[in-house]
Amino acid sequence: MLDETSTKIRSAHVDRLYVRRSHPFRSARFITTFACFAIALVWSIVYGLPSRSRVHDPGPLSSAHRQWQNDCKRCHDGAGATGMLKNVSLAVSDAACLQCHDGAVHQMNQTHFISADKTRSANCVTCHVEHKGGEALAANRDQTCVQCHRDLSSEMKGVASEVTNAILAFDSNKHPKFGRALEQKDGKPVDPTVLKFNHAIHMTKPEIQSNCVLCHEQRQPSPDIKPLAEKTPPPWKTNKDGPLGAIGSGDGRYTQPISYQRHCQACHELKLPVSDVAIAHEDMSLVRAQLRSMSAADLKGIGQFTPGQKSLGGRPAKKAQSANEGAIAKLNSMFAELPEAKRDSVLKQLEKLSPGVTGASDATTQPSSPPDANLAELYVAYAGTRSCAYCHEMQGEVPALATSRDALLTSVPTQIPDSPRRWFTASQFDHRAHRGASCIACHTEAKESTKTEQLLQPNIETCVTCHRSEHDKPALADTAPSNCITCHQFHDRRTESWGNGKLSLQDFAGKTSAQ
Repeated sequence: MLDETSTKIRSAHVDRLYVRRSHPFRSARFITTFACFAIALVWSIVYGLPSRSRVHDPGPLSSAHRQWQNDCKRCHDGAGATGMLKNVSLAVSDAACLQCHDGAVHQMNQTHFISADKTRSANCVTCHVEHKGGEALAANRDQTCVQCHRDLSSEMKGVASEVTNAILAFDSNKHPKFGRALEQKDGKPVDPTVLKFNHAIHMTKPEIQSNCVLCHEQRQPSPDIKPLAEKTPPPWKTNKDGPLGAIGSGDGRYTQPISYQRHCQACHELKLPVSDVAIAHEDMSLVRAQLRSMSAADLKGIGQFTPGQKSLGGRPAKKAQSANEGAIAKLNSMFAELPEAKRDSVLKQLEKLSPGVTGASDATTQPSSPPDANLAELYVAYAGTRSCAYCHEMQGEVPALATSRDALLTSVPTQIPDSPRRWFTASQFDHRAHRGASCIACHTEAKESTKTEQLLQPNIETCVTCHRSEHDKPALADTAPSNCITCHQFHDRRTESWGNGKLSLQDFAGKTSAQ
C-alpha cells in the first residue's frame, strides 16, 4: 500500500492546469457550439415571426397548379420511395405530372430526359421546379438547355446532329445563323418562293408608301365586323373584295399569307380580251373549265373589236372581215405578244386552228355552242404565257394545242409559289411584342429588294441589338430577354397527343384528396 508521501510525489508529475491553457481543438469545439446555438436562436427569432411562414410553406405554386395549394399529395406522391420513406418522401414522380401533361419528347435520339420507351420526356422536375409562384414553372435558365447543347454529339444516340454541335448563348458567335434549313446561295439563305416580285417597285407606290402592313396583315379578317373608316384605304380594299375587319382568328404573332384576291387583284387584274371576262386565279385546270363553259360566241367575239380598242397586251385590234376571220387575226396578234422563246412552238400549232375555227361551228349560227377545243386551249396558252407568267415561273413548255375536244391538257404551266408558312420552324416569334418598331428597322433590305430570292427575314445580328446574351450584357435589366425559352420550346408539340384525360372536375378543383 502506498503511503501519503509517495502519492504526493507522483501527483507532482501530473499537469493539473492543462484545462486552463488554450488548445486549438478545444477552441474550435467551443466556437462551433456557440455558433450553432447563436444561429438557432437567430433563425427562431426571424422565422418565428407571424409574417414569416416560409419555414412551414415551401412557396406558392404556379398559377396553373394553384388549385392544389393545400393538396400536396396530388403531386408529391412519393413514387419510387420504399419503407418508412414512402410516407415522408417529397419526391414528385413523372407519373404525377403525366396525369395532366403529355410530356412530348424533345428529340427521339437524345440520351437524357427521355423515357425508356422513347414516347415521352422524363425527369420533369429537373427543369420544371415548382413553388416559385406566378408563371415560373416553365421559366428555365439557359444552363438548363446548355447542359446538353454544349456538346450535342455526346447527347445523341447513333445519329449526327442537324444543328450546330455547341450552342452556348444567344449571340452571333455562340448561336447558329438563322435559316439553316433553307437553300443557300453565296452563303446566304434563299427565299424558295417561286414568284416574280419586286419589293422596291411596290414600296414606292403612292398607295403603299412603305406601309408594309397593307399587304402583310397580322390578323385574319372577320366577316362579322364592319370595316373602320379609313382616310387612305389600301389598294386591295375595293367595294367588292375589301376585308370586313381587322379582328379574326389570327392572334397577331405571325403575318397572314399573301392573297391575290386581297392584295394584288385591284392593280393586277386577270382579264382576257374577250368581253372583259376575268380569268379565275386558280389552278389551270379550273381556268380551262371556265373557258370551256363559255360559249363559242364569247370567245370568237374578239373578232368584232373595233379599231382603236386594245387587247390585254395593249395593242389595237384590227377590224375583221367576219367573226371567224377576225378571231384568227386576233389570235395571231395575241401570240405575237408572247415571249420570243415560247412563240415558235405555239405559232406552229396556230396553223391547225383555222379548220377548227372556220368549220361548221360558227358563232353567228350557234351562239350557245361550246368553243372548239383548240380555241379554248389557245386562250389557256395565252393566259399562261402572257398573264400568268407576269408573276409566275413557267414549268416546262407552253401547252400544245389540243387535237380534239376531249383531249384538253391537264398539266399546270406555272409553278405554285409554295411560300413557307413559317420561315424558321425551330423557333417561335411574336410580332405583337415588336409592334413599336418599324418594319424596315428589322427587315432592312425590303425597300431595295428587286428579286424574290432575296430572303428579307432578319438575321441574328439584328436581334442581338436588343436581345443581348446574359454573358455579354452588364445587367439583366438593360436589355430585352434573350433566354433560350424566349424563342424555343423543349417539348415538340407536333408529337403531343390529345385525348380523353382521367381527371374529373373535382380533381381539378382540388377537392378529392382534401375531403
